[in-house]
Amino acid sequence: MKASPQEFFAILAEEAAVEFDPIELVYPNEVPVFEKYDQYVPNELIRKGFAYGILNIKEMKERISEWEKLSGGFLSSE
Repeated sequence: MKASPQEFFAILAEEAAVEFDPIELVYPNEVPVFEKYDQYVPNELIRKGFAYGILNIKEMKERISEWEKLSGGFLSSE
């Protein structure tokens, strides 16, 4: 698929605007371990902590929105 930078970032922003549950981004059996005591915490709590805390979906959406705005400016010269 060929797309201009503006088209690419517009599509990316459109997809990022779709509401979803961050837990959907964690594989079904994925249990990310970050702290030494994580082995004592139930897997589901670790998964939720990763999905809602570490992934930081709000920041991702803000960053993509900024990219889309910039794509109409300096990215158009590429």
